[in-house]
Amino acid sequence: MSRILHLIASDSVGGPEKQLLHHGRDTRDSDYEIILGSFQDDHATAPDILTSASRLGIETVSVPGGIRPGLVDDLTQYLNSGHIDLLCTHGYKANVVGHFAAKHANVPWVPFVRDFTAETWQVTLYERLERNLVMRSPWVVCVSPAQARELGRLRRGRRAPLVIQNAVLAPKVTSLSAEPAPTREDLGFQRNAFVFGTAGRLSREKGHRSLLDAFALCSSAEDAARPADASAVAGRGPGGDGAAHTSPAAGNRIARLFRRISTKSSGLDEVHG
Repeated sequence: MSRILHLIASDSVGGPEKQLLHHGRDTRDSDYEIILGSFQDDHATAPDILTSASRLGIETVSVPGGIRPGLVDDLTQYLNSGHIDLLCTHGYKANVVGHFAAKHANVPWVPFVRDFTAETWQVTLYERLERNLVMRSPWVVCVSPAQARELGRLRRGRRAPLVIQNAVLAPKVTSLSAEPAPTREDLGFQRNAFVFGTAGRLSREKGHRSLLDAFALCSSAEDAARPADASAVAGRGPGGDGAAHTSPAAGNRIARLFRRISTKSSGLDEVHG
């Protein structure tokens, strides 16, 4: 049986983490043994993805985190002692550290490339290293065709990137699934009011701030006789502190709807509305 380690630097259970958890659970009876790994800073609690994986009976490994010379050595040691046959890395930190560790351990390596965000100078540095490495790696996986085309041009004749698209999983059928969808009247909105919401990771490159600023401009330009518009943002991430909302009373009504969604999906635990 081939042992495959999926390594991701994670501080929450978002879309990528959920994909890995489902993958690990769904391949239990296959010829592949999936191990989920993440980085853990000193004295910190275990990353949520590892806690969730353990509940599902998936083998996990926690690699001491931080930015330090021994980081590659620690991962290299586990690749050898854990008899890992293939290393798959997800995100800039795992891709950079994984490249060097896999090379030292003589283990095949497949990087999964997601968006380049440049959120901080540390992230920018990691992403520059990551881009140089994945341009030359034997294999690389992208999460969208557009990203694969862009990276494929940079690879200059090397093997084209594979595409494993971000997936939307069908909701699990539970007693909550039988509840009827709320109507505008249930939420207290008039029929012709404009309402929008967004749910997911809050980070700068996704443009939530621009979306909310544009919404505020459009709302202020509307006819005064029209019912008040409303917006809400649900999610978590580095952009959470900057998330704002318009029409507070109406926004609170949408927030109740998003809390109901988050209860069903257990993926959204912070709501701005």
